[in-house]
Amino acid sequence: MNPLISILIPNFNKGFYLTETLNSVLAQTYRNWECIVVDDHSTDNSWVILDGFVKRDNRIQIFKRPDSLPKGGNTCRNYAFTLSKGEYIQWFDSDDVMALNMLDARVNSLNRNNSDFVVSNGRRFETDLLDRDIIITPLFAVDDFLKFFILIMTPWLSQSVMYKRSFLENYQIIWNESLSGLQDVAFNFLALTKASKIEINADTIDWYWREIKDNSNTMSKIYASENYPSLLVFLQELQTLIPPSYIKYFNKTVWETLRITSKSFGKNQFHNLITPIYKLGILNKSEFKSLKAQFYYSSLKKIIGLNWQDYYSEFIQEEIQKLDDSGLSIFSITHKEYQKMLNIITKMESHKKKINHFEVNFNFRIDAH
Repeated sequence: MNPLISILIPNFNKGFYLTETLNSVLAQTYRNWECIVVDDHSTDNSWVILDGFVKRDNRIQIFKRPDSLPKGGNTCRNYAFTLSKGEYIQWFDSDDVMALNMLDARVNSLNRNNSDFVVSNGRRFETDLLDRDIIITPLFAVDDFLKFFILIMTPWLSQSVMYKRSFLENYQIIWNESLSGLQDVAFNFLALTKASKIEINADTIDWYWREIKDNSNTMSKIYASENYPSLLVFLQELQTLIPPSYIKYFNKTVWETLRITSKSFGKNQFHNLITPIYKLGILNKSEFKSLKAQFYYSSLKKIIGLNWQDYYSEFIQEEIQKLDDSGLSIFSITHKEYQKMLNIITKMESHKKKINHFEVNFNFRIDAH
């Protein structure tokens, strides 16, 4: 068998790396491939470089993302897939490098074992392939692929995988265009949950992932407040696919997401961080109440100090008399009442400065269950 492989590459302003990437494609020992590059309207010299490669080898095809489609790498990947004709699909990025026999080894595995997809290891490098250091995630060291994906300890990236086209089409597996981060986790986790048979080449390293220090897709930016809507979409998608026995790992991921993201929300954490994740059903009512209590407790302790309980009890008794003794709990106070309490405390000169610079970062004590 000599099936056609479609290599699908999105590109945006990676002109500095494109030549090395596409040269590694041209050097493949397996020859029956097409390479479709969709450029996301780069502002550097990417298009000039791409056009030069088209003139060298007509197996390379280049397109610009249609203006009618939303900007983003995921859109470019999906568009490339619609243009492709290959029986096998190989996603790749425009700054990474293929080993000489990458396509050959993967297509042989798929042909031999009739799997839905095959996975191989990759190595990281920065500028020179000779400087390549560690395996991204050693496949032989992963005891449970589902668990690792749910915990965002990604066992493999899309460059590590070659898919059967029929498998992707049968299960309508596409890239989520509303995600601006963690799209690799979402795509590969969805595929893993749908596959009936996969091939793991744990002893094979056949591609190299370029680690760019100023990469805009760093974890710190993924968890920034401006990316939170995308994180919520990711968590919702993940939640719908998780088997019941893996819920405890999902809960850990939710709490860790909240903990990390809270650092960029400051004093707006409750309305903009906690409430949305509850309204979407990612947190249940009990979890939401516990989280709200932690938020109030942390903020009161930081603003007032160790004697916050005295201020709290006095406020409850004087301002919220409708609550009986059983209601005198930080779980019971509403956010409106909490804000009223802070306004009263603000009038106390000794606390003005602290409240004006108020920010709480969570240290969650709620265990996943």
